[in-house]
Amino acid sequence: MANYLIEGVLVKTDKASYTWVARHSFPPDIDVLHRSRRGSYYLEHLHPVGSGDTSHDWAEWISPESVFQWLTANQYEIPRELADAEKRTTSRS
Repeated sequence: MANYLIEGVLVKTDKASYTWVARHSFPPDIDVLHRSRRGSYYLEHLHPVGSGDTSHDWAEWISPESVFQWLTANQYEIPRELADAEKRTTSRS
């Protein structure tokens, strides 16, 4: 597990309340979505395990609408807490 400083906030991936691994990542990178214990979402961008170089791994906060789109694209069930984001996203289509 990793630690990241995102906009001045230290996040620890092993403390996430939930984690989803991208099912449709394009090698060699892997994206992992995390929900923090406080309910915020952040996306972790990883480089291949075989490279041995984790210095280019990074994470960013993402909006509920982006979380909805990411989960949909990766064919995950949408958590109930994202119902409003789903409505806002689908009404734009």
